[in-house]
Parts: sequence; C-alpha cells; structure tokens
Amino acid sequence: MDKNESISLNLITKHSLKNLILELPKRFARDNISQTGGQLAYFFLLSVFPFLIFLNALLGFLNISVESIIREISAIAPEEIVVLLRGYLESVVETRNTSLLSIGLLASLFSASKAVDSLIIALNTAYGVENKRNFITKKAVSIFFTLILGFAIVISLLLPALGKNVAFLIADFFRISNIIVFVWVYIRWVIVFFILFITIALLYHIVPYVNQPFKNSLPGTFFAVTSWLLVSYGFGIYVNNFANYSAVYGSIGAVIALMFWLYLTGIILVLGGEINDILYKYYEASKSKHDEVKIAPKTDEAILDDKFNELKETLIDSN
Repeated sequence: MDKNESISLNLITKHSLKNLILELPKRFARDNISQTGGQLAYFFLLSVFPFLIFLNALLGFLNISVESIIREISAIAPEEIVVLLRGYLESVVETRNTSLLSIGLLASLFSASKAVDSLIIALNTAYGVENKRNFITKKAVSIFFTLILGFAIVISLLLPALGKNVAFLIADFFRISNIIVFVWVYIRWVIVFFILFITIALLYHIVPYVNQPFKNSLPGTFFAVTSWLLVSYGFGIYVNNFANYSAVYGSIGAVIALMFWLYLTGIILVLGGEINDILYKYYEASKSKHDEVKIAPKTDEAILDDKFNELKETLIDSN
C-alpha cells in the first residue's frame, strides 16, 4: 500500500464514523426500528417462560441449582425481573420430568422462531434487500438460528453457574492441573462473551440476503454484544434505584420491566445490522471514489502527444 492510499483509507475511517452518526438516526425512523423492537419483545416474552420450564428441567438432570442460575441473571437484570423469574422457577421446581422438558422445549422453540422470523425481516430491511430465499430455505434459516440462539443462551447461563466444585471434578476426571480451575473462574465470562459474539456475528452474516465478507459483520456484532451488556447493567441500576414499575403497574410491574428489557434487546439487535450496512455501503462508495482518484487525468502535453500519434498513423495509412 502506498502513502497516498494509506492516507485515503485513514480519511475513510474518520468520515465513515461521522457518516454513521448522521445516518443511524435516519435509519431508526425510516425502518421503524422502535416498532420492530416492540414486536421482537412480544415474541421474546412468549418464549421466556416456556424456556424457563425447559431450563428448570434441564438443571435437574445436570444437578445444578436454580439459585445459581438466578444469581448469574441478577448480575445484569433488574431486581424486579429477577424476583419474577425466581418465583416462576420455584413454582415449577418440584415438577422436573422429561415431559416438562419436551413441552417447555417445543413451546419455547415455537415462540422463539416467531421472534427470529421477525428479526430476519428486520435485518433484511436494514440492509435494504428483499429476502428471495424459497420457503424451505427461509424456514431452515429460521429454525437454525432459533436453535443456535437458544443454545448460546443456555451455555451463557450454565457456564458462569459452573463453579469451582464442578471445575475440580472436571480437572480430576481429565487429570489436569488444579491451576486450570482457578483460571476457569475468571475466563468463563470471556468465553460467554465470545459465544454470544460468534452467534450474533453469524446472525448478521447469514440472515441478510446479501453477499458480503464475514468481517463486515463484526462492527455491528461488537456494538450489539457490548451495548446489550451495558444497557442491561444500566437498566438494572435504573430499575433498582429509581424506577418502581410495581407502583405504577401493580402486580404486573415485573412483567412490564421484563418486556421493556426485551424491547431494548430487540432494538439493539436491529441497530447492529443497520450499523453493518451503513459502514459497508460507505466503504464501498469511498473505495470507488478512491479508485477513480488513483486514475490521474492526462496532462495537456500527453493529450497533444496522443493526437500527434493519431495523425501520424493516419498519414502512414493514407500513403
């Protein structure tokens, strides 16, 4: 890469961020992201409680306490939501069986697939394309990401809950050093972040009906994962210290808080796709302009030389 190209690419980076700041609010209004967030929140909410039935039954087979999962959720979720989830899990904790595992899984998959269908439409809208896949392919993509997202959520909840005791058992079984156990306590959150990051990156890469490199999905993915963690933590502080949904909505206050949290989650997921599309289109436009600049215009002297050569060839042909 020469000096001029390096300078041009640096300018593109600076201008692309400025363009992103200016373009994203317009996209938010144009693509009805707020309404899409509400739609996603509705289907997310429908899938939460069947998913908890499935998770509760699964914990029984894995010998992991419900409280350990609730403790990990409380690290990012508001207290009202944690109380709601704890109460629901405690109400079904005595009924762990394979039938509940199956019913909870099927009900959760059905509701979650509706949320994924809405997310697929929203992401294709963000990229400004029509999803021209056939019906079978559309359903296959929807089911695939429903399972992948569900798997990522389960692993993200179970990994932090696997404490030192489980880690010691694994270390003894595989006969590895106990130092790995203490390292595991600290790196498990990094693994959770990595799992969520890869899952969302695949979502942004595969779902939109566009042909683009995988790396173009990374900016929006980084935004989505980090923003969701920060917004969840901030929303938890706000609800726990300033907002009182129960005082306004009564007994359903916790459900309203949960729905609003899911609403923010839906908006963040769609915004990640919008960010990828804005940056990619700006990059392509800037790259085309950059390639045009590299083709320097001819000087007057060069034009005269060309005309002289044409005249010379014409005289030779006429003779």
